[in-house]
Amino acid sequence: MNTLKVIYGNKDLTSVVGFPPNITKITLLGGLYLSQIVTTFGGLSKLRYLKVLGDESGDFKNFKLECTVSGSFPQLQVLKMTDLNFVSWNMGESAMPQLIRLVIYKCECSTNLPSAESFPSLQELEVSSSSKEMVDKSRQLELKDSCKFTISPALDDE
Repeated sequence: MNTLKVIYGNKDLTSVVGFPPNITKITLLGGLYLSQIVTTFGGLSKLRYLKVLGDESGDFKNFKLECTVSGSFPQLQVLKMTDLNFVSWNMGESAMPQLIRLVIYKCECSTNLPSAESFPSLQELEVSSSSKEMVDKSRQLELKDSCKFTISPALDDE
């Protein structure tokens, strides 16, 4: 098995023990424990693609991205996040070292974003249909010149 789709993660996941070792792609859709599950998936050594979808209704929208364990998500290359309200976003040393594409769609942000140094391999950042705060904070990142930065109007501007 290389692909896993989790719909409404309503149970806390504290370990990836027992998961197939070759999972490279995961899609998560909503759930009370969405933040905790994402953090736990940082231990999957071959994960290359992670898509995290919040709940449009807002029931499970508050999201904490806590990649504080050194070396979490060691092979992750693509991270797509949709319909989330970031209330916390922290990156530990050498977390997501291979991330080349970050997509933020229809998200809100009530916290600071990690510094650009947190994403040393980033080649593309796409922020679309997100809140004005998310767009403004994304624009403040001092990305490398080689990083393609695509931004669409904030939801508040439409």
